[in-house]
Amino acid sequence: MKPSAVVGPVVIGAGIAFGGWNILKYQFGVLYPGAGAPRACAVLTDAIANKIVGPSAHVTRDAKPNPRETQCMYQGDRGTIDIMVGDWGTIHDSSSFFGGERPVAGIGDEAYLSSMHALVARNGSRGVSIEVSVHSGEFRGAAADRETSLDEAAAKKVAPELLARLWPH
Repeated sequence: MKPSAVVGPVVIGAGIAFGGWNILKYQFGVLYPGAGAPRACAVLTDAIANKIVGPSAHVTRDAKPNPRETQCMYQGDRGTIDIMVGDWGTIHDSSSFFGGERPVAGIGDEAYLSSMHALVARNGSRGVSIEVSVHSGEFRGAAADRETSLDEAAAKKVAPELLARLWPH
């Protein structure tokens, strides 16, 4: 047997044993064929980023980190905004993996705040994950809770505009 013939089953077996089925779906796209979603930096534009992180906003990452999602990150004088765009199954699976999701009413077809403080939202079969950091630094206790609330509020504010751009006209 060629050594390369063993790699696939070993990797898949290890993925199931150590990371669970969700990681396997996420890494190898086992169940999600993709939805042809637009690139993340076509969804998060300069004008949108400027509203959230300030007029100095500039792209710091425009990437396709895996076959199912694209990523766009802007940094500005008021913080950072980082989005992932892809099919809803992939977006939701990656955010719900650690549990602790909280439903958010009134945004898209469905939306959640993940335990990692990202807002994930669905419009049809496509989804977006939004992480905003409006301040940098290390915060503890009530100050950390206040900063998290500000970040989540900024993500909720921008979500409808981003969701509308998942299906360009």
